[in-house]
Amino acid sequence: VSAAGEAKWLATYGICARIYRVFISLFIAFWIAGKLFIIGVLLAMWGVLGQIVYPLARSICLLIPAVIRANKMNRFIAVVSVASIIFASILIIPMSHSTYSEGVVNLPENAYIRASTDGVITAVYSADGESINNGEIILKLEDIELEARMHSLVAQLEETRARQQAAFLQDRSQTDILKAKALGMETDISVVKEQLASLEIVSATAGVVSLPMASDLLGRYVKRGDVMGYVAGPSQISALVAVPQLDIDTVRRDVNSIEVKLSSRPAETLTAEFIRELPQATDRLPNRILGSTSGGRMRVDARDETGMQLLSNIFLVEIALPLETSGSYLGQRIYVRFVHRRESLGNRLLDRFKQLLLMPPFV
Repeated sequence: VSAAGEAKWLATYGICARIYRVFISLFIAFWIAGKLFIIGVLLAMWGVLGQIVYPLARSICLLIPAVIRANKMNRFIAVVSVASIIFASILIIPMSHSTYSEGVVNLPENAYIRASTDGVITAVYSADGESINNGEIILKLEDIELEARMHSLVAQLEETRARQQAAFLQDRSQTDILKAKALGMETDISVVKEQLASLEIVSATAGVVSLPMASDLLGRYVKRGDVMGYVAGPSQISALVAVPQLDIDTVRRDVNSIEVKLSSRPAETLTAEFIRELPQATDRLPNRILGSTSGGRMRVDARDETGMQLLSNIFLVEIALPLETSGSYLGQRIYVRFVHRRESLGNRLLDRFKQLLLMPPFV
């Protein structure tokens, strides 16, 4: 029984089945090469010769006599020539291409509104969305224990100095002991004064304040290092982009433009600027939202509870984003497209092959 169009389906199946068998053979060979290099290379050679070179040569040897018997050599040559020209054109003609990746909106360290010591927030001097200058007070904390310690140290220092003066003419050794004790107290007082000064959280940069929960801050207890918000200008809003190891060479040497889409504004395309590449490969993500367990593109180790341990190394690239200073962007996922110059497919395949040779199991 022969159905309509069966020949086309069978021809398509034959081609796809051949590609599938070659792919599986090479995948197994490369996996074994990671364990036993020589055996893996021999299997790869066997797969190429046995499933690509030999069947192709056999088909050509069977086809040419059939063409000669049918007296259609001119047609055969024309078909082969056209196919060769098309194939060569695909490999030679320059075409546009891009590298796609994901990143997370990031800020420099001095942009964060961070508590320098433990305390309770007693005053909020800057509102969300307000523009401020460098050095302006944003929040004020209160630490009753620290203030009590300051009063206690001052009282002890005054007492020690009084005892020192009283013993000056009677016992010189006791005077020296009290003097050393007073010097230690003065050092402790200096440290406490610095801690009290840090209860005023000031802006380390000029920009627009972002306090997402400003109305709930009063009376809130914060620990040292807690982040309440950030202050950022247009030039300070940047992002860290995770670039796979296979793509980093192309991103390094050839980037015409960088296009970005925010997860909160997918219909809008922004143009970013390249800032720098972090100098070392890493197997840790800057944020877990880039990992596969959180819907990201980067494959992470399922055994890692943080969701940031990668299965392969990546490189981090920092880019500047043209975002408004108002709005909550920190920690947001972005989709990045590095647009490269036009290049032939043949050169791209050759570059990718060279990169593969520099990766395990070949090195």
